[in-house]
Amino acid sequence: MIVFTDTGEVEDILVLDSRRQCWGVEIPAGRYHTVLSRAVGSVFYEVKQGPYDPQRTKEFAPWAPLEGTPEAPAYLQRLHQWVDQAQQM
Repeated sequence: MIVFTDTGEVEDILVLDSRRQCWGVEIPAGRYHTVLSRAVGSVFYEVKQGPYDPQRTKEFAPWAPLEGTPEAPAYLQRLHQWVDQAQQM
């Protein structure tokens, strides 16, 4: 789980790992974040406070490339590199 500032800087990297008994994380409403699956068979479950509003299901950060754009794969690769670096610390 990567949490970002409003300007797109990495604020925190949280590794969810059952071997460490780290099963989940709570992200305050309105925080930009993303989840990277790093293991085959991973399951991601997200709960949001209601009521459900389909117009706000996915709110994308203005500084992040949109899914399917040519910039997206390079950005995803950078996210994985940030997580790799954080795990080495």
